[in-house]
Amino acid sequence: MITTRGRETLYGYLSRLRQVLMELGPDIVRELSGYRLTVEAAAVDVHLFP
Repeated sequence: MITTRGRETLYGYLSRLRQVLMELGPDIVRELSGYRLTVEAAAVDVHLFP
């Protein structure tokens, strides 16, 4: 269980991470089960080196 303080800390980190990623293209999406980092398939190594 995440405490209120823990949740605030997590949201703070996510906010700063989103700001950094905004310049690079990927985004962090909040979903019911947690968070998902969205990127273009070409940016993932497994797609570059099969």
